[in-house]
Amino acid sequence: MTIDTTRVGIDTRNLSCEVIENTLFYLMRRFAVHPCYWAARAILDHLHTLTGPSRIGLSKERLNLYMRLLTLWQSIAREMEAPTPRCTPERSFMSVVEPPNH
Repeated sequence: MTIDTTRVGIDTRNLSCEVIENTLFYLMRRFAVHPCYWAARAILDHLHTLTGPSRIGLSKERLNLYMRLLTLWQSIAREMEAPTPRCTPERSFMSVVEPPNH
């Protein structure tokens, strides 16, 4: 099975590394609560941006970390089922995560 390499429509080219990293961390937390093909694809897009040739300024350690995460998330995306009616970009990114009850 090959991974579709088309992007999910998130243009990250003109964003700072900090914004991309913060969005990546949000997406990973979101995926932990609501695993979905589209969230995995968005995570891959952000990791591709962080590890791409235009990302100058990342420390060698952070770049190595993102390269390892890219490999891991490629495996996760490969194992995800194809999108289903319940798994849409709108549902993946627009629904509110309920805060824990205290």
